[in-house]
Amino acid sequence: MSAQGGANLLTSEILRNGPRTAVNSQSLREYFFRRTDTVGANRALTGHTAKVAQVQFSPDGTLIASGSFDRTMRLWDAATGSLVRNANTDRVAGVLALAFNPDGKRLASVETDMVLQWWDPVNGKKVGNPSVSHISTLLGAAFDPDVHRVALARVDKTVWVLDASTGEPIGAPLTGHTGNVNAVVFSPDGKLLASASDDVTVRLWDPTTGNAVRPPLTGHTGPVKKVAFSPDGKVLASGGTDGTIRLWDPNTGNAVRSPLTGHTGAVNALTFSPDGKLLASARDDGTVRLWDPSAGNPVGNPLAGHTGPMLTVAFNPAGNVLASAGAEGTVWLWDVLDNTMACALATPYLTLGEIERYLPSEPSLCTSIRRD
Repeated sequence: MSAQGGANLLTSEILRNGPRTAVNSQSLREYFFRRTDTVGANRALTGHTAKVAQVQFSPDGTLIASGSFDRTMRLWDAATGSLVRNANTDRVAGVLALAFNPDGKRLASVETDMVLQWWDPVNGKKVGNPSVSHISTLLGAAFDPDVHRVALARVDKTVWVLDASTGEPIGAPLTGHTGNVNAVVFSPDGKLLASASDDVTVRLWDPTTGNAVRPPLTGHTGPVKKVAFSPDGKVLASGGTDGTIRLWDPNTGNAVRSPLTGHTGAVNALTFSPDGKLLASARDDGTVRLWDPSAGNPVGNPLAGHTGPMLTVAFNPAGNVLASAGAEGTVWLWDVLDNTMACALATPYLTLGEIERYLPSEPSLCTSIRRD
């Protein structure tokens, strides 16, 4: 087996089962990973002329949609990085949020002037007329898993939930925040809605009734910029201007562990990998970090390449490619299952003998560890 193949096999096994299960080891000591390699950026997708607010992969992983403040939505071939088509919104507002419906045959967009539009991703044409809700001053938006509802984060300290087909509000606005609402996200089952605010809190709501389900989640020391649920809905991540990422149990409102630290600027974007074994975060200085959310440790070195603040990150359905974008208007694609990633995930849990067993062709890839 080649070294690359061995490392990717090890990475896949770790991501699927967890490091300790993968190596089947007892009472492992922590060792120190000394390699300085970083995950490599596969491709830079260029063409947008303003900041990109969101990127999304299609359900089958073949397309990447990017929505920009240049008033366009672009569709890219995920395998080659080539532009498939460019869709112009024909409006003066930027694209704030995107979502493919579950079968990938439709794509919904929300613009900053609160126009909700459906698209055909095959030909890039609009489907039906736009829905205008007249709810302005948006800072964030998110669709539910079935793309039947869209939640809106507003500067007037409220959250609105709309019907994604008609653009009509569902119930009254959700009130309780005392600062701008910066971001919203639905839980994977659509039964909870989380919101992040300048009032340094995260709130959890029942999107059907509009009621708060528990007291605000507190701990951040600055405005909260982003929230993300794990795929199983058991963990809620929040990031903000204090540079920390906090992990919460949404069922109890309790912190799951100590905050994740390492960013020196605002955390503007968060997303979990499809299996929940990795958490990606992005910050103002243009770097992306990967974390092991169960252990609370960073995975590998920061991913550097962007030249401006980051706004969005997204994993493909297979979990092996991460897309990131932000103020500079470029979409970067990162291979997160390379040799370095395998070693960074594995070495805290592996003995030298176990490394040699998993990477027999070139054990030196991961053997720069200290053994007591």
